[in-house]
Amino acid sequence: MILFQAAMCEYGSVYMPCGPACEQTCRNIGNDTEEYCNSMHCVEGCFCPPGYVRDGKLIHYHWLFIDNI
Repeated sequence: MILFQAAMCEYGSVYMPCGPACEQTCRNIGNDTEEYCNSMHCVEGCFCPPGYVRDGKLIHYHWLFIDNI
């Protein structure tokens, strides 16, 4: 059963029928994945495209490192 549709994804997110259970965010990028995330196969929904993390909106990895210089 499909719960989401690509048209429902906002801010440049990408629909995936089987995406990561726990996405990287600005707060956890570079950290090990939480234990419970590894035990979940996948989830349906809207996810960040490659090279981006979520912090309320999509942010390209490049900008994370420039802001912290």
